[in-house]
Amino acid sequence: MVSNEYEGTDRTEFQEYLTTGDSELDKVLGGGIRRGNLIVILGHLGAGKTTFLAKVTYVNMTTKKLKVLYVSLAENRSKFYAFTKILGLHFERFEKEGLFKFLEVPSVTGELTDILTSSLVGEVSKLNAFLPSRHF
Repeated sequence: MVSNEYEGTDRTEFQEYLTTGDSELDKVLGGGIRRGNLIVILGHLGAGKTTFLAKVTYVNMTTKKLKVLYVSLAENRSKFYAFTKILGLHFERFEKEGLFKFLEVPSVTGELTDILTSSLVGEVSKLNAFLPSRHF
């Protein structure tokens, strides 16, 4: 239970909030991130999206045993683990405990392009097999 002082009432609500790991940001958000909400973090390359989300998920896995599914559209698992290890965050431990799962979704500009190209080349090659041969 948290008191929601941001609505101008003293009533208590039955809502669970996740901490951002930053008490000032939690205050601005009215108690933290309301559990059950979907939040999309956008920003340019190097803005700190991965760092912010890694810290938020890590603190909540540590303090609340929260299960996290981390979906990445930009980086692979090994790069994520190497980067977060530099920050002192060891996600492998939580993965072994069943609290963390890294899901890599290939982007159209990355692996998916290679798969599509390979498939298209294969289909074009099959079509060429049906063309009559030319004799010069």
